[in-house]
Amino acid sequence: MKNSTASAPSTTPAFTHGRWAREVSLLWVLAAACGTVQAAAGGPPACQDAQTTQAIVECSAVETKAWDQRLNKAYDALKKRIDPGQTTPLLDAQRLWIRYRDANCKFYAMSEGTIGRVEAADCMRRTTRQRACELEVTHDAQAEVAADCQ
Repeated sequence: MKNSTASAPSTTPAFTHGRWAREVSLLWVLAAACGTVQAAAGGPPACQDAQTTQAIVECSAVETKAWDQRLNKAYDALKKRIDPGQTTPLLDAQRLWIRYRDANCKFYAMSEGTIGRVEAADCMRRTTRQRACELEVTHDAQAEVAADCQ
């Protein structure tokens, strides 16, 4: 009897060692980061349990949402600290930052295979985190950099 799977073409993408190692490393970094940010934000359970692309992307999206809320809070607080003449330039800068973030993360989304989804989700989380941390300390001489921003 002929083995029906022996002649079937493989649907598993061929990975070079470097690409495979990069994907696995990125998944571990994301899993560790999920736990750190979520614990600090009081969010859902840590991402280290995420074992599928979808679970990792969803976890990263939850973290991004938490960072986005923090960014919005920091933006509103910054508007109260700056001179009235700086309000429009701040708004313009924020709009341009959003365009940059979206375009930059779209670049990552265009990667081959499912890793593109993970890289794009991590880009959104990482970039939003960086902007939130930046706005939290801008024009505030007494501000201390939060532990999760270091």
